[in-house]
Amino acid sequence: MLSTSTVLLNDTLERILSHCRAAQRVSLIGPGAGCLPDPLFARGVTLLGGSWIVDAQGFKDALAAGTSWSPFARKVAITREGYPGAQALLARRSVQG
Repeated sequence: MLSTSTVLLNDTLERILSHCRAAQRVSLIGPGAGCLPDPLFARGVTLLGGSWIVDAQGFKDALAAGTSWSPFARKVAITREGYPGAQALLARRSVQG
């Protein structure tokens, strides 16, 4: 199943997921998917796709000017299988200082 991340914004995620119990893969894609995926993966989502801002100032300037912010972001996809979890990421950050 493929869905836009709008389901996170309009509070329909649970209803959509209730129809996907037999799905092998459940993907949420879109700009609203910029969040830690742990709770979504726990609910059965298998892929979260969105954008990662690589140049914050360029992004802000483009947004304020009403122009494309694509040059200031890159597309990302995080899979449930490849994601170590928020706790592991925080532990790595603590070790790196």
